[in-house]
Amino acid sequence: MCEIDNAAYYIGLVESVRVRMDHVGRVHLTERQADDLWFGKAVAISTLPWALLLPMPLIAAGGQFTWIGSLPIPFLIFAAVSTFKCQE
Repeated sequence: MCEIDNAAYYIGLVESVRVRMDHVGRVHLTERQADDLWFGKAVAISTLPWALLLPMPLIAAGGQFTWIGSLPIPFLIFAAVSTFKCQE
């Protein structure tokens, strides 16, 4: 999907529009925003695989633990860790 998007960007747009898009489409972050973005990526990358794989046996077993699959576990972990980070 990304390759199709990249190909459409390079083939479908004339060069003047691509240059303008490259210039206007940049995001400038402050040091604090860059730190927060890095922290969010680190938490998401480290918790997402575990949060997706650990509930699977409980969901497969059925019974009273099927509700665990509907929890937004990565979001809850991120919110908890962010709360402690903001208190520093």
